[in-house]
Amino acid sequence: MTENAPSWMRGGGVPGAYTTGKICFWQGENFSGTKLQREYADSCDPIGTDAQSVLNRSSKAIGLYRGWACVGASWRGDVSAGGWKSFSESVSRISRI
Repeated sequence: MTENAPSWMRGGGVPGAYTTGKICFWQGENFSGTKLQREYADSCDPIGTDAQSVLNRSSKAIGLYRGWACVGASWRGDVSAGGWKSFSESVSRISRI
């Protein structure tokens, strides 16, 4: 899983700007492009940007979705607490699982 991760992640270090308890998003694949950091969401909330990479520094698993709803065919994947994922297409909503 780490072979496609950025060098800072392969080395085990997360940049200090991305603190524990936050969920970090990048607009590009493989953690490239503009970054956005936000809190855990208890409901189906917009991320605030279209993102292709996520680093979940919260203590809870999250679900990621594309479009305006957090149901069915819009689901793109889950990211466990402390986990990360890079998508080939963007996601735009976050939800608890």
